[in-house]
Amino acid sequence: MIGVPTGHVAGIPIDETLASLGPALLVGLGVAWAELRARLRRVRSRVVAHAPARRTGARSAGERV
Repeated sequence: MIGVPTGHVAGIPIDETLASLGPALLVGLGVAWAELRARLRRVRSRVVAHAPARRTGARSAGERV
């Protein structure tokens, strides 16, 4: 069975070019995803560290139940 015919741009076959760049693109996307997750983790930890502490134990007279 013959694959889907694709063209050539400036003498370079598109399908082979995309196939050869595929692994590099996957690695680049993986690195970008890891960076984004690490940045979000830092922001979340900073927000949690600066959040007011929850009160435990007896409630004050002005608080609703």
